[in-house]
Amino acid sequence: MEQKRYLSFPQKLAAGYVGTAEVQTPEVLNMIKFIYGAIPLILTVLITVCLIFMKVEEENATLEKAA
Repeated sequence: MEQKRYLSFPQKLAAGYVGTAEVQTPEVLNMIKFIYGAIPLILTVLITVCLIFMKVEEENATLEKAA
């Protein structure tokens, strides 16, 4: 009977990454692709949306009139 291998919390976060292994599992490779591909894309979209809704020019005009 095969014994189940339980991962500790840090190992779950690392998607089973083993630094000394010659070949990583597909789960680890998918996590690496996500970290270096999807996360920067998500952050770029989030920052772009925030910048679109900023009203810097209007606030500058308001401050110049007040001064």
